[in-house]
Amino acid sequence: MASLNGLFVPIGVIVYGEFTSLLIDRTVMTGTSTETLTISLFGGGRVLTNANAEENKKALIEDSQAFGIGCATAAFIQFLIGAVSVDLINYSALNDVEKLREGIGEKVAMLVYLVMSFVCAVVISFVYGWELTLIVLACTPLKAYSIAGVIAEEVLASIRTVVAFGGEDKEIK
Repeated sequence: MASLNGLFVPIGVIVYGEFTSLLIDRTVMTGTSTETLTISLFGGGRVLTNANAEENKKALIEDSQAFGIGCATAAFIQFLIGAVSVDLINYSALNDVEKLREGIGEKVAMLVYLVMSFVCAVVISFVYGWELTLIVLACTPLKAYSIAGVIAEEVLASIRTVVAFGGEDKEIK
């Protein structure tokens, strides 16, 4: 249940992104509109070519309605998944297992939810634009390097203290 719930977070971001793209295309009237995948499932996202202001306005209203329907659908599905999973846990939990459920039950579900959100977001972002995804993923090792840089900066800033106490060998390791 948590993995299904985690799937809808990236989908919600995609629906919002497509709606934002269409909102800009239809307001600026660039001539052609961006092709969308998820907004079109809910009745919006018509591709317009050389549309006048009236056609853009009608399409914008359709897109807004489709965005609202898509968000409401995703929220309703997430609510149902949450309600069903809570009911199943409450039904199957006995008094002996109550402490175990309180200890790890919520944490395991939260872990599965967050991992699935991350995995789905990465997979979907690879499908939408693999170049940008690779650039973002290439920056992830920089966090480890920044932590190492902070430690090295502390060591270099307090080199006198290290030398005074003879901790050179320890700091090298």
